[in-house]
Amino acid sequence: MTTPPLRVLSQTLGNRVFMQYLAIFFLFNLGYLAVQRVLPYWVTIGLRGSTSTVSVLMMPYIVAAMAALAFTDRLAKRIPIKWLVFMALAIITTGLPMMYLIPNLAVDVSVKIVLGALLFAYCGIGQGMQYVLLTPMIGQIIDLDERTSGERREAIYQSVSGLAWKGSQALSVYVATLTMSIFGNSVEHPMGIYLVGPIAAVFGLLGLAVCWTYPVLHITKQPVNEGLP
Repeated sequence: MTTPPLRVLSQTLGNRVFMQYLAIFFLFNLGYLAVQRVLPYWVTIGLRGSTSTVSVLMMPYIVAAMAALAFTDRLAKRIPIKWLVFMALAIITTGLPMMYLIPNLAVDVSVKIVLGALLFAYCGIGQGMQYVLLTPMIGQIIDLDERTSGERREAIYQSVSGLAWKGSQALSVYVATLTMSIFGNSVEHPMGIYLVGPIAAVFGLLGLAVCWTYPVLHITKQPVNEGLP
């Protein structure tokens, strides 16, 4: 017998592990996506680079992310996904405050750009790990739900996750815009640009706090009708 749609939605939102999963990435993405909104300002005003410098800085980010794809797959065979996700988010979160420190260093512009490239590469490691871990993490939740409900409900879990991601994207624009409107986003008053990183780190820490309480799941596949007559 198929469960009615409203009851499926209610059961999904009542899944404590799934709600923790949503909270982790909603909080983290709220800050991280706000940072992405201000990157062009940060590079041109904070690092004194050009608009093309953003593309240049993305290269070490992409290379580091690609490297992380390889070693994360191996680590996942030995370390629970929960702790790998915690590690990935911690890497990025600890890098975000550098968006305030680097522009305020009394060093040459070329040194700032090199430091910016290193920061991009560092955060790229965490991002690459996320790419590997997001699918198996939600997969474990779906498998756990199948064990308890007897139904395979990927669609509802993916749909609710997508809505949560869209919500964090929308609010990230507000966070970035509000910060720059209050503290400034110009050459004369750049503090609003620099503060987005530390503010994003606060959201990242909140996400990490939820991740710390997230359970370690060890799901083994079994027939849905196991134990039934």
